[in-house]
Amino acid sequence: MISSFFEGRIRLKSEIFKNEELTKKIKDIIEISNATTSIEVNFITGSMLIEYNPVKLPMGKLKKSLPYLEEIKELYDTHGDESLDKVNNLLDEVRKIFSK
Repeated sequence: MISSFFEGRIRLKSEIFKNEELTKKIKDIIEISNATTSIEVNFITGSMLIEYNPVKLPMGKLKKSLPYLEEIKELYDTHGDESLDKVNNLLDEVRKIFSK
């Protein structure tokens, strides 16, 4: 899911970002941390660019969310909308990480 990363900037790429409803849910979860300065989505290419304040969003939270994000990508890229229940359950787990 992470196609590029350096502290303060992450680009995520997945078919999931072509689904506006799921993309909004992911964006809302990321914004819980109040660390984001900018989130740009390209629905055509299926990518999301997140710029954030690394002081407000520690690397530990990002690392904890990675396994969930990778599983979400795999599920959705493979099964599309058929995987929505599982994807939403995993997104709830990511929400818990960003809420702490």
